[in-house]
Amino acid sequence: MALWRLYDHLVGWTKTRQPLITCERESLYSYVLGKGDILVSIIHAIRGIENYIDLVAFIPPTVSIADFVENIKGSSSHQLNE
Repeated sequence: MALWRLYDHLVGWTKTRQPLITCERESLYSYVLGKGDILVSIIHAIRGIENYIDLVAFIPPTVSIADFVENIKGSSSHQLNE
């Protein structure tokens, strides 16, 4: 059995760093945590303000970091815009 321990610190900004995250952040954070579970990763910490979110996660080697970030950013943006 393989053992992997890789912590990734990911930071995502809004477009042109405008303060666009004005909704209830707790619902956004819970959505991101749920999406992390779907992607078979463990999100250890999440925080942010109006123009960025950063998180610390275990991303398994079967998922590329670029795909993880694309899924998290795309789906959370879609969730906020609905």
